[in-house]
Amino acid sequence: MRIILLFMWTIVSCTSKDKANQDNVTQKSSVMINVVDNSEAFSDSIVVVSIPNIGILKWNNITSKIEKDDLYRDVLSHFEENKLLLAEGINDVSETQAIACGRKGKLLVGDLVFLLIMDITNMPNPIQSQLDVYEMGCPYPVSYFEVITKDRLGISTRVKAYLQEH
Repeated sequence: MRIILLFMWTIVSCTSKDKANQDNVTQKSSVMINVVDNSEAFSDSIVVVSIPNIGILKWNNITSKIEKDDLYRDVLSHFEENKLLLAEGINDVSETQAIACGRKGKLLVGDLVFLLIMDITNMPNPIQSQLDVYEMGCPYPVSYFEVITKDRLGISTRVKAYLQEH
C-alpha cells in the first residue's frame, strides 16, 4: 500500500515541476520578445547629439545621416569660426545614442564630427585606406568607422591641416 501512494505522489510532484518549468519558459520567451521590440523602436528614432563647444545636431538612425534642419544650419553658419575646434572634435570618443549602418555599436561624437566636416567641405577624404565595398542602402563603406577609430588622431591632424589652409 505504501508503494502505491509513494508512486502516485511522485507522479503528481513531477507533473507540478513540469508545469512550473513550462511557466518559466513562457516567461523567458516573453522577455526576449520585449527586448527585440525595444531595439526596433530605438533604431527608428532621431537622436539629438551635443557637440561640445560647437552646438547640437540631430542624427537619423534610419538613414544614418545628419538631419539638415535649423540646428544643422546653425552649426553651418558658424563653421568658419569653429572649424579648427571641429577638427579637434574628431578625437572625442564620447558615446552617443546615434547608430549607423556599417558600425557595430553606437556612434561616437568624433565620428559625427568627422561626418559633419566631410558634409560641409569639399575636402578630399583624409582616410588613408581604400574603402570601396558598400552594404546595400548604406552611405558608408564597410569598415569606415573602424578605420576612423584606428586612425582618429591622424585623421584629425590631416583634417585640421586642410582646414587651416582653406
